[in-house]
Amino acid sequence: MEREASPMELENRTTDVKQISSFDVADIDLEALLFQAGYLTITERE
Repeated sequence: MEREASPMELENRTTDVKQISSFDVADIDLEALLFQAGYLTITERE
């Protein structure tokens, strides 16, 4: 499976806990994959 995303598209993006806590490797959201790999950081919690 190939996914394309520009790093600029990910800057200042908001998400929810359900989306970044997905562990289904066959169907994982890009944000969850990047967060779990350490490429994204949580900066603020609402």
